[in-house]
Amino acid sequence: MNILLDENMPPQFRHHFPNDDVRSAQYMGWRSRHNGELVRLGRDIFDVLITKDKTIAKDARLTIEDVGVIILVPEDQDVSTLVRLVPQIKEALQTIQRGQVKWVPPESAPNYTEALH
Repeated sequence: MNILLDENMPPQFRHHFPNDDVRSAQYMGWRSRHNGELVRLGRDIFDVLITKDKTIAKDARLTIEDVGVIILVPEDQDVSTLVRLVPQIKEALQTIQRGQVKWVPPESAPNYTEALH
């Protein structure tokens, strides 16, 4: 699977996915891109975007052609906390489809009726 790490993710996080092709937004030269632009840039190269940006789901207005998005909601900003989410991320990667959003942990997903306001 081809995975893009948003610039809010530590680039070394890619080492936790040795069976996938993982690149960072920084590596791709896509720093400071707005959510929708990042999704559009990645659509032809990547299958999934991993981010901690909770607003990307509604900002990017994902379509079936776009990458799938996994939004991480860690308890804190420590890298070790992100690492503890790796098994859940790998589980989400097994079923995510293009244009779909998955939240990790799943219970962190907002109530979609609230998120639309």
